[in-house]
Amino acid sequence: AALPPLGLRRCCLCHETLSSPLRMAEHLRGARHCEAVLRRHRRRGGRCDGPQPGEAEAAMLFDELSTQRIVRVRPEPPDVALALVQRELSRANAAAAPEAAAAAST
Repeated sequence: AALPPLGLRRCCLCHETLSSPLRMAEHLRGARHCEAVLRRHRRRGGRCDGPQPGEAEAAMLFDELSTQRIVRVRPEPPDVALALVQRELSRANAAAAPEAAAAAST
């Protein structure tokens, strides 16, 4: 699954602020968020006492009531810059690790 863009994200359904794309992805799979999607569906007149929706219908509802709304939320720029710095530091550390291991073995 693709991660949301870098930067601070806010779930417009749960009113929760998440600090990283990974935390946002975890939030989207969580029970609290899924229950918020269900509540929104009920407020729109969706019935929950009838037959269970099929997998395709459930995926469509989740996309419409959750994914599409959250994709429109823009990351906040200062956090994008911080995330980019953190990513570059991780890359630099990963690149330095083989060099350090080679120097230690000589």
